[in-house]
Amino acid sequence: SSGSTAVYFGTVTGVASFTGAGTTVVEGSLSPGNSPGAMNFSGDVVLGSGSTTLMELAGTGAGQYDQLIAGTVQIAGSLNLQPIDGYVSPVVRGESDDFVLVLADSRANHFTNVTYDGAALSADFGPDGSGSFHDHVGNGQFRNLLALHGDADGNKTVDITDFKQFLVGFTGPTSNWTTGDFNLDNVVNITDFSIHFLPSFAATGGGTYSPGQSTPEPSTLLLLGLGGVLLGYISNTCNKHGE
Repeated sequence: SSGSTAVYFGTVTGVASFTGAGTTVVEGSLSPGNSPGAMNFSGDVVLGSGSTTLMELAGTGAGQYDQLIAGTVQIAGSLNLQPIDGYVSPVVRGESDDFVLVLADSRANHFTNVTYDGAALSADFGPDGSGSFHDHVGNGQFRNLLALHGDADGNKTVDITDFKQFLVGFTGPTSNWTTGDFNLDNVVNITDFSIHFLPSFAATGGGTYSPGQSTPEPSTLLLLGLGGVLLGYISNTCNKHGE
């Protein structure tokens, strides 16, 4: 009932509807769904700092992944994401699978620890080295992105920040996707800039690209203009490093 509080120290699992208007506090484990499914709370939910939430992902469609539904949700503890039923990460550049794991009128805070298929995650470079970003983007949301060429930081834009990351690899010893190795040849050079970063930058204008967006061929004049400006920036940067 309204104003009441129920605390669970064990495991709360399955496809269930909690019809009471009070607050449910989970200090143990929460596992919504039945491979997969949704768990509905008419009231509010508090995930304790020691709690563990398990979410299974079979696809991005309705009913294809686990979901916690409530009025308001205070998020904390650990989140374990488990792909099932043959779900695989995107294979097309620019494609993003987005999951709203916690659907609520109000969501607050974030999970302290997140794992995907047993591997620890953060909002950083994914573990496979190909520009795949498994991001816990906060507030109960998860993004699985295969970044467009030039998107060094995996935020779905190709902009000056990514160019600065390219300079880190171009002028230093580090060579991976996050420092501009967009063709994955273990070297950051002018090919990564002219063939991979520059067309994406010109095509998107530094804005957010759409899921599955390919990089159209920009005009030659536009490429030459942008190339001249950015190569001048590279030259100035290299000269400063040589001072």
